[in-house]
Amino acid sequence: MNRFFVKYYYWFLLLVTIAAASCSSTKSVPQGDALYTGASVTAVKDTFTNQKNKTVRKQLEGLTRPRPNKKFLSMPFKICMYNLAGPKPGGRGIRGWLKNKVGEPPVLLSDVNLSHNAEVLKSWLENKGYFQAKILADTTVKGKKASAQYKAITGDQYHIAEIHFPEDTSAVLISKIRETIPNSLLKTDDPFDLDVIKAERLRIDEYLKEKGFYFFNADYLLVKVDSTIGNKKVNLYVTLKPVTPDDARKVYHINDIYIYTAFNLRETSVADTTKRNAEFYQGYWVVDRRKFYKPKLFKQAMPFQPGDVYSRSEQNSAINRLINLDIFKFVKNRFVVVPQADSSLLNAYYYLTR
Repeated sequence: MNRFFVKYYYWFLLLVTIAAASCSSTKSVPQGDALYTGASVTAVKDTFTNQKNKTVRKQLEGLTRPRPNKKFLSMPFKICMYNLAGPKPGGRGIRGWLKNKVGEPPVLLSDVNLSHNAEVLKSWLENKGYFQAKILADTTVKGKKASAQYKAITGDQYHIAEIHFPEDTSAVLISKIRETIPNSLLKTDDPFDLDVIKAERLRIDEYLKEKGFYFFNADYLLVKVDSTIGNKKVNLYVTLKPVTPDDARKVYHINDIYIYTAFNLRETSVADTTKRNAEFYQGYWVVDRRKFYKPKLFKQAMPFQPGDVYSRSEQNSAINRLINLDIFKFVKNRFVVVPQADSSLLNAYYYLTR
């Protein structure tokens, strides 16, 4: 143990000892208020196993705000340091360091919004399929300390009965969405879970990005829920929003590919995007006025060619390959729709900084 560490280690122990001897966690609590010590949640549902009850309770407790002051060795060390610094503003000296850097003010009962927390807990339960959930909230005050209690009356959790995908296979986009069905995250008899539904939308979006749907977005997908079928079951309907724009329904192909080898990061506008000073090499336009590189270098690095269907993974692969050449410090790219009527072609631009 070096001397520097020993010196400050013992200073730290001395500080902890002083704090422990003089600590009163409620010293700076205003009159008429109380130190907030945290929240507890009980989940009222007889069919829960003990483990599931504990899991739900812990997840709900983690959603309540604010968090109580942290403790160190069972002592509210940060409050103690805050109180030790005194009631005056800390300034820049040792008092300021103790008050503002080491310490923290007490979390008060007046900071707790019971009704807001109850709504957050109810929303979480509904998102997990407990559509009839209710939350009862109350506080307990003992002297200058207080805690919050929430009782979750969950009702039965709903499960998935059927999953329906759009049927109009004459549309290319719908046809591609249906191709994702075998790998769907939505399963019959699974509990309803909004997080799984969100993940399913992202999964479909990622698949479509590999199939040329450059402008598609997960927000264009909607999963409708029918909870009226009875027996605590729901049917799910994966649909396409009517507001989905035409460009999000198109499959895009790569047109021209431009590679600029001397992009200046300090430029406020994008690099020149014309074919001036460009050399055409096996499908790629390479702009390298000083002839630093052989064009075949970029041919080997690019995983796609003109005419290929746009693919996000190939786009990311191109960036990674160019970076892994260990020649360029920065690589950025952009795709621009070819300016012609009803175009489904993209020009690709890669800007490389040595």
